[in-house]
Amino acid sequence: METGFPIAYLAKNVLGGIIKVIEDISKEWDEDIPLPNAFVFDRHGKFTSHICEYVFGDRDNQPDKQVADDYFERVISYPRWDDVLEVFRHLAFE
Repeated sequence: METGFPIAYLAKNVLGGIIKVIEDISKEWDEDIPLPNAFVFDRHGKFTSHICEYVFGDRDNQPDKQVADDYFERVISYPRWDDVLEVFRHLAFE
């Protein structure tokens, strides 16, 4: 898919926009929505330092496998993804 934007731009701005919208929804709904884009890895297959800090609380260290697995389970078992997607649809087409 050719977008005309460099990957770095998309990674910083598009993914950052997803985080911002999910943070806003979390505040509005007063619930902790896990960030699915926490599982976007760098070219070495590692979590970025930003994700390590923001999601796992330690910028300088990769989470251990159990911590990452637990967070992944939170992401896939979150019961309101359909509602979250409706917010994104509304924002995209309003």
